[in-house]
Amino acid sequence: MKKYILYFLIVVAALFTVSCSEPPTKEKDNAKAAIENVIAEGGEVYAANETKNLNDSFAKALDELNVQDQKTFKDYAKAKELLAKVSESAISLEQMVQSRKDEAKKNAEFALSTVETKIAKTDAMLANAPKGKGGIDAVAVKRDLTGISQSLSEAKKMIQAEDYLSVPNKLAPIHLKVTKIETDIQTAIDKKMAKSSPKKAAVAKKGAAPAKAAVAKKAAAPKKAAAPKKAAVAKKAAAPKKAAIAKKAAAKPANAAKKAAAKPATTK
Repeated sequence: MKKYILYFLIVVAALFTVSCSEPPTKEKDNAKAAIENVIAEGGEVYAANETKNLNDSFAKALDELNVQDQKTFKDYAKAKELLAKVSESAISLEQMVQSRKDEAKKNAEFALSTVETKIAKTDAMLANAPKGKGGIDAVAVKRDLTGISQSLSEAKKMIQAEDYLSVPNKLAPIHLKVTKIETDIQTAIDKKMAKSSPKKAAVAKKGAAPAKAAVAKKAAAPKKAAAPKKAAVAKKAAAPKKAAIAKKAAAKPANAAKKAAAKPATTK
């Protein structure tokens, strides 16, 4: 019985030795492919440090693989473990690179849209800007804006080529040029408004004077008309009162005479 158990353990050990002695070719290929996917996605651009660390881990796994290749009794267990970690890390890094790439794309498209909107706004301002002496050279400004719009084509090509990180740097000087033109136009408009404001104020003041006089005259007219009316009302109200007083005054002598006549004569 012991003899059979010993044979069994020997067979198991042999199988384990054979399995560990086989080079991890599949694992190595999988790890290499995973790293290539990260690089193809833009890992060296959007996650340079992480991609370098991943390559370093892969190099360590290959070193361990080479060490075992030189041995008579090979054990690739550690190499397999390192290669499996490399594959796992590569999959996670690929997802992170894609996320960063999507964010960079949004930023690039937003930067381009911002400059295009600013160019359109400045072009609209040009239509209302004063021209000629003390104003804007509309022809020169229009030419500059047209040239700036054409220069955006290179930024658009960068976006198409997925070179998103280069777009903001490309658009920064263009944005400054448009901002300067916009400021110059606004300054010219403000100067024109400042010159016209005193004239407008004088015209408004001149036009308001007759109107104010008419309003004042109209407001005073009812007061003047009301004075005679008030006097008439007061006179009318006072008349009955005066009549009553006069009647009462006239009645007093009559009453006295009646009393005197009614009093009997005194006998001497």
